[in-house]
Amino acid sequence: EWFKNRSHLTGLYEYLLTGPMNDIPVTLIVKLSETTETLNRVLTYRDSISLLHIPEVSDIWVRDWGPIRSNNGSIRAIYAPAYLKDYRHEAESDNSAGAKLAQHVTPRVDNLGLVLDFGNFIHNGEGTAIMTTRVFEDNKPLSQDDIRTLFKDRCGIDRCVFVEEEPDDKTGHIDGTARFLDEMTIAVGRYGKNDAALRDATDRIADSIASALPECDIVRVPHGPVRYSEGKEGMPSARGNHMNFLRCGNRLFVPCYGDRDDTEAVEIISRAVP
Repeated sequence: EWFKNRSHLTGLYEYLLTGPMNDIPVTLIVKLSETTETLNRVLTYRDSISLLHIPEVSDIWVRDWGPIRSNNGSIRAIYAPAYLKDYRHEAESDNSAGAKLAQHVTPRVDNLGLVLDFGNFIHNGEGTAIMTTRVFEDNKPLSQDDIRTLFKDRCGIDRCVFVEEEPDDKTGHIDGTARFLDEMTIAVGRYGKNDAALRDATDRIADSIASALPECDIVRVPHGPVRYSEGKEGMPSARGNHMNFLRCGNRLFVPCYGDRDDTEAVEIISRAVP
């Protein structure tokens, strides 16, 4: 449906729904009531699709502005990222959409009390989380101890690991840099020799995580070369990044780009979590 600069993604969603995710229950969030009516007509071939009408939604990044699950219900953060300063109205609308989505997911909703988009939050489901230091910048004057206490009290996170941001990443997110593959295995991106600053930064991040979580296995996943010239909407291109995969049920959908690094990245992840 209508979202500025997003209509080219319709084919991707159709492919996912009719192919690889055909047997996975899916909820589609729709902005316009007329879209709901249209989808009800055209999606009759799928019994496992439900529609959720949230008129406040302003963009597709549900991972960032949506809630996360806890043992007691849903947890929300304040969606007000500094990098969207020129899109403040849209961010406020998505913050409201996140509140409605949280209420849909679980009866109980708790507020984390922090400015955070959950693209900067990965966890292993066993009390350990990793974030970049962007969470400190967005929540001044709170201290590290204050933030750790909030995550422990509200989310049950006993250990928070904070690492540096990738250079030139406006979002400050962790989910394009490192991801838990299972409770004890963490994938960290690895850039090639032509992206020296990024390669050195991700090497330091991998070392920081290994030092903070020595019981975990660190798996390095190659990235293709960065293509800054292909970026849109003031953001650098994510082409070549294999870390920002989609976990759905017992499957991982790894983004690939027709580059030589694709095969190696998928093989490394497959060996780590068959």
